[in-house]
Parts: sequence; C-alpha cells; structure tokens
Amino acid sequence: MTKLSSWAKTLLSTTQARLVFVLTIAVFVIILAVSLTSYYTSKSVLQSELSEMHHQLLSDKMNFIEGYIQDTDSSAIKLALNNGVYWYLTEEAQASQRDIKQLTDYLKSIVVNLPYLESVYIYNMDTRSFIAYPQGYSSRFSTFPDSDWIGVEKELKEQPMLVKSRQLSASSDHEGRSQLTYFRKIVIQGKTRGLIAMNFNSSVLFSQMHLNSVSPISNSQYILDKNGNLVYALGSHLIDEQAIHQTIGRLDDKLYGDFKHEGRRLLLTYNPSPITQWNYVSIVPQDQVLAKSKTIRTVVLLVSFVTLVLGAWLIFHIHAVSFRPIRRMRKLL
Repeated sequence: MTKLSSWAKTLLSTTQARLVFVLTIAVFVIILAVSLTSYYTSKSVLQSELSEMHHQLLSDKMNFIEGYIQDTDSSAIKLALNNGVYWYLTEEAQASQRDIKQLTDYLKSIVVNLPYLESVYIYNMDTRSFIAYPQGYSSRFSTFPDSDWIGVEKELKEQPMLVKSRQLSASSDHEGRSQLTYFRKIVIQGKTRGLIAMNFNSSVLFSQMHLNSVSPISNSQYILDKNGNLVYALGSHLIDEQAIHQTIGRLDDKLYGDFKHEGRRLLLTYNPSPITQWNYVSIVPQDQVLAKSKTIRTVVLLVSFVTLVLGAWLIFHIHAVSFRPIRRMRKLL
C-alpha cells in the first residue's frame, strides 16, 4: 500500500500531471452523470409515451365493452319492470303455459336484439323456479341445468347489478367452462323477489380485445375485476393475475408503472372502469421498451471509460517526458 501511494505521488509530482488528473476525473464524472441522467430521463419519457398509447387503446376497448354492458343493464331494467315478470314473481298460482310462453318470447327477443348474449334467466326466489331462454320454464330448482349462481344474491345486497366470471356447474352442458354473466336483483315493494342473469358470449363481447399490430413491441392484455379475479386475458407469456392486482394496488392513482416478475422487468398500464369496477390492463416487456436507451447508456459509459484510460495514459506520458532528462543523467553517472 505504501509503495502504491509512493508511486501515485511520483506520477502526480508535476503540475501538468496533476492538471490532467483533475481534468480526467472531472470529464469522467460529467460524462457519467450525463449518461445516467439521459438514461433515466429517456426511460421516463418512453414509459410515459408508451403508456399513453396503450392507455388510449385500452380506453377504446373499454368503451366498446362497457357500451355492451350498459345496453345489457338497460335491457335488464326493462325486464325487471315488465308486467309479466311482476306477475311471475308475485302470483302464488303456478304460471300457465300461455304466460310462460309470453315471458319466454320476451326473453328471446332480448337475446336476438343483443347478439353478445347467449341466454337470459329469471329466478323466482319464493318458488325457487326459473323462466329462461333458451331453456324454458323449470318449476324446480334441482331440474334447472344452470342454477349454482343464485348465491350471488349476497353480493347484490349493496349494489343493484354485478358482472362477474363464474365456472359452470356439473349439471350444465358446458361443465367447468368459464362464463361471464350479468346479474341484477328484482326488488318489489322493498323486498328482493327475484334475480336476473344474462350470460354473455365472450367471443363477441371481447371481439375488440386484440393485440396491438402497429407496434413491434409484444404485449399482453388482461381484464381483472375489483377483487383481482381474471375476467379475460390475451397474449403470450401471460402472468399471474394476482401479481397484476398487487402491482395496481401499489401504483395508487398512477395509471402506469414498472414491476419485476420472474426475472423480467415489465411495464404495466391500466384503465379502471367506473361501471363494472374492472381494470383493463396492458403489459409490455420493459427490455424491449428501453433497448435503445440502454444502448445509448452503454455507449456513453464506454466513452467515459475511454476518457479515463486516455487521461491515465496522458499522466504516464507526462511523467515519462518530465523525468526523461533525469533518467539520462543517471545513466551517464
């Protein structure tokens, strides 16, 4: 250590060497500071611009889907106010075939006019019976092929409507399939007398949820409900919905941010829905976003390193030139 210190003092013994040393360190620090500042500034700008683009795309898709859901809600309200539904939920006598047909035809007209719906159910909570299209009338709860959803009444106590994804039961023709359903309670004289369920055709409802074909950056898209449950997902390298939900929770009111998942840095952009309380999410790999910025950062750091090496070489050169006469005199002695 003493030898190294003595050697350094010898190298910096001349004014020129000390000046070069100071200038080299100053230039190195300046270049390093500029490179890091440029990198983080460009990173922030790129994230903001890319997030804005995905935010707009998500908004367009959200408006399309939410428009369908609002139309469904309007149809459900009209259905709840229908005289035939009122009679079905309040009349103690069993429904006649004519009344059942009229109500079933009305349900059919809803499905026909709203092509993103597959079926519509009305559940009578007093008689535990169903009128549905296309299933028809079922006087008993046990004979209806899709009846496991009636527990949703508890979730509807504090809200009039709900849209959620559910798994179809074993009694259904599509056991285990994920089904997105709109639910609304029917309140008569302050009491919940029935439930409406409208099953969506997901391929039609989410027809606008396609990946961005303009940008070369790969991305994945998700729709999560307010509890973090997955409603819809599209793309390659899909990640766990709970990781997305937790990241959104950490962002607070900020609509984009980066996070690390399974060794990858990812940029997340999301749009919250005021109607369904869903979160529409887009995720892109951050390595792709920052590839050029990282290249620029690496080049600038390389330049700063070269500057440092050049400065060191100049110090050695000045030292050699300054002490050359002394070395000659020593040789002559």
